Amino acid sequence: MSFDNKRLSFTKEGNHYTAIIDPKKDGFYNIAGYEIAANYPLEYREIGFNEDMGAHIGECNGSVRNFEEAKTLLLGDIKANSVRVVNEPASAKMPFIIASLIIFLGEVILRRLRQRKMKAA
Repeated sequence: MSFDNKRLSFTKEGNHYTAIIDPKKDGFYNIAGYEIAANYPLEYREIGFNEDMGAHIGECNGSVRNFEEAKTLLLGDIKANSVRVVNEPASAKMPFIIASLIIFLGEVILRRLRQRKMKAA
């Protein structure tokens, strides 16, 4: 197997084989039919979290939530946005079509009955 035209070097770790890849830019890559994603350049991995960011967000009337609160709010938003009310116009034609069909069939039946009575008489 290869990545960026370089042969991958695998090492055995317990019951697993491991290879290290170094994507130079973010995006999607395909290795032997398996799709992987590189989200950001590796030099950004060790930057860390700015401890003062919560205070800055609070100054702008925002709020910082922990993971569980964010997950609960996100799930609530997903549920609220997944239900949609659709106003479709309801057709009032069908009762009139059925009524006219019944009247037509009733008239045809009455004509046939009258014809049979006239033939019998």
